Amino acid sequence: GWTQVSAGWHFTCGLDSDHTATCWGYDSSGQCDPPDEEFVQVAAGWWHACGVATDGRMLCWGYNDNGECDVPDGTFTQVDTRTSHVCGLETDGGVVCWGDDSHGQCSAPAGEFTEVRTGSWHSCALGTDGGIACWGDDENGQLDAPAGPYAQVAVGASHSCGRHQDGTIACWGTNEQGQSDAPAGTFVQIAAGLPRPCAVEAPGAVERSGRAPSRPRTSPGHPHRQMPAL
Repeated sequence: GWTQVSAGWHFTCGLDSDHTATCWGYDSSGQCDPPDEEFVQVAAGWWHACGVATDGRMLCWGYNDNGECDVPDGTFTQVDTRTSHVCGLETDGGVVCWGDDSHGQCSAPAGEFTEVRTGSWHSCALGTDGGIACWGDDENGQLDAPAGPYAQVAVGASHSCGRHQDGTIACWGTNEQGQSDAPAGTFVQIAAGLPRPCAVEAPGAVERSGRAPSRPRTSPGHPHRQMPAL
């Protein structure tokens, strides 16, 4: 069965229980052709995808006109990509980003982090102290994280959200579709889509902010357990 899944632009990649990556959908640049490796995590972007191998190596495949697949040296524990840049969490807690840096979205600050997320032209990371650092485009205030401490960070197109350690959610940045109007309550997980965020409420209901139609998709035949937006 699937252990993790990540949806890119008209394609999706999933990680099977045997650590095999499978991708399906639009395959204009080879983004649905992952290497024959064992992975612990995969992330899908515009027309590329990346994965952290079981030995910590980072591998990327697909479209590379912005350097999305030019992975820097090092070993990693996590990767995230949404559009045309990629950020990885190094084994020592540092963050490194590559690809399109037109808005400074690859200029990660120094520090020790536990999670990194990418949006369209900005990125955010969760520090070991519970604070959130964001960098890149700030046209809509998407870099201005309120005070923490946080347990999780999520990044959309031009908004960002964080789940506080007490389970409440704060969002900041653009609010044209209500994506920064976080609902009240306590939550156990949050994920930000490019237009809007969603969160899993304790003990398990799903809350969504913003407006969007429901569009079903077809995936390969495996029993489904969870489909987080990464």
